[in-house]
This record gives sequence, structure tokens and C-alpha cells, in this order.
Amino acid sequence: MAILTDPWPHKTVANFLPKERFEAIKILAAHEQEYLDMFGFYTRSGHYIRYEPIDILPEITFDMFSDMPMRSHSGNLKKIIHWSIHPKGFSYPAHIDNESRISTAVLYITPKRNKGTILCKNNSPHNPDHGRPSQESEYEIETEWKPNNLFLHNSINGTTWHRYEASTQRTTLNVFFVEPDKIMPDRIENRFLL
Repeated sequence: MAILTDPWPHKTVANFLPKERFEAIKILAAHEQEYLDMFGFYTRSGHYIRYEPIDILPEITFDMFSDMPMRSHSGNLKKIIHWSIHPKGFSYPAHIDNESRISTAVLYITPKRNKGTILCKNNSPHNPDHGRPSQESEYEIETEWKPNNLFLHNSINGTTWHRYEASTQRTTLNVFFVEPDKIMPDRIENRFLL
């Protein structure tokens, strides 16, 4: 996994999981879609999220992030996993992951074609808790969307601005390594620390 540095350090891994393992993840993703179709649950941001109570992606470890720049942390990290289903036309604005998230991995699942994560060269200071930047981005680079591609980055304040959108409905499985004491007390992820 080579580290890419434009506009900031990140990695992508093509065909991350073996074929049979990825097929199993796709079956789980289909169950998430069935749940969404049945109950229609969307978050306040307008997309579906459901946290996993068990580690369904043990292949993603914190060691995978150690060769990229990383902000200091307590070392007492926990793993969080959640599904995301974004409806067609969905757009989430540029942000830096919240203070609790040290490292982030996104596994692209379905469909075959969509938009990947859009990385922003932006000089705005960090705006806590997924806040928007105060300036326009100088430029943006899109990571390739392809099923079973994995996108990884470490959150660096004032640097790792990124956003995402959906040309058609898109499903991802997101993994975060977090400092539990920095998660806001009212957040649901407090109940899903692995």
C-alpha cells in the first residue's frame, strides 16, 4: 500500500478482501438494504447509518495506518464500524472527522460505479465535529470508486478535508479507530465501541 500525498496523506487498496470474503460482505450489505427498504431509517444528515455491535471487519487493524502522519492520541483506542447507505443525489459537505476519530477506513461495496471520497486541498482551520471549512478548496481529487476498494486516512486537524456524494445510491462500510473519552456523551457510537 503506497502512501499518496496529494492533497494530503492517504492510501487506497484495490481488491482489499478475498473474493469469497467480499461476497459475504455484499450479502450483509443486501440485508442492510432490506432493513432500509422496510423501515426507511435515515439520520439527520439524510443518509442511512447502522452501527455494528461486533467486529465484522477484523481485517482492518490500526497497524494499517501507522506509516502515515498521525496526530497524537492517548493510545487507548477502540474500533467502531458502521454501514452507510447514501441515496442518489446525496452530498455531504467538506469536513474533517470529529476529534474522537484518529483513523478512518472506508470499504466501497455497491454499486459498480459511483463517486469515491473527494479529498480537498483546503487551508481552513479545523472546524470541530464535521463542521464546514471557512474557505473554498483550492482543488479536489476523487479517489476511485470500485467495489472492494479500501480508502484509509488519519485525521489531521486543519488538513484532511474531504467530502462525498452519490451519483446513484451507494453503500459503504466504515471503520474508525477512536479515543473513547473524546466522543461526545450523547452520541450513539458510545454504545458500539469494539
